[in-house]
Amino acid sequence: MAMEFHDIRFIDPLDGRYPLPKDIINEEDWILLTNFRVKWTDETGTRRILTVPAGFKTDLSSIPKFARSIISVVGRQNHASLVHDWVYFKRIKFEEAEWTRADIDLFFLLMMEVSGVGWWRRNSMYKAVRVGGEKDWLDDD
Repeated sequence: MAMEFHDIRFIDPLDGRYPLPKDIINEEDWILLTNFRVKWTDETGTRRILTVPAGFKTDLSSIPKFARSIISVVGRQNHASLVHDWVYFKRIKFEEAEWTRADIDLFFLLMMEVSGVGWWRRNSMYKAVRVGGEKDWLDDD
């Protein structure tokens, strides 16, 4: 059964930075400085909270360099991108229910809508993760 996500809210401000030059491992890594939480109501009416811990590194939005003049890596989608990357990375479970790739990609789309990302951008990014995200989902490294 597919998960449902209702009444999505971001609890914390997004606080992070790009690494200092001496710290660079991947020049595109962005580091979360404080915990970041999102809450929602699931299909059973249960309130859920997911925490992305401080120290998590992400590229925010995996936008190919050639497309960055159309869709910026930094924008209203950052909250959703951070959570999406965390769940892809950790394979989050709630009460033994493992999220499918389709679940988290749908959550990504809905979080972008809540964040005020325009229809064209959020649907383009959603379609991009549906097409291009399988490699990262299957990568256990």
